[in-house]
Amino acid sequence: MANQSERLVEDLTRLVADIQRLTKALYPPEEDEKGGHADLATLLDSARLKTSQMRDSLSRSVREADQQVRENAWKSIAIAAAAAFVVGILVGRQR
Repeated sequence: MANQSERLVEDLTRLVADIQRLTKALYPPEEDEKGGHADLATLLDSARLKTSQMRDSLSRSVREADQQVRENAWKSIAIAAAAAFVVGILVGRQR
C-alpha cells in the first residue's frame, strides 16, 4: 500500500513538472498577452504544494504505522489471526 501511494505521489510530481514544461512551450512568458501562463503557473504552484504535502503526510503515516506495528507486534499478529479465523468461519458456513 505504501509503495502504491508513494508511486502516486511521484507520478503526480512528474505530471506537474510535465505540465509546467508544456505550459512554458505553449505560452512563452514573453509572448503571453492574456496572462494564461500566469494562471497556469499559479495552478501548478498549488499542485506542487499539494503534492509536497501529500508526500509529507504519506511519509508520516508510514512511519507511524511502522512504529505501531513494531511496538505492538504480538497484538498485530493476534488481530490478523482473529480476522483470518472469522473469515474462515464465514467462508465455511457458505458451503
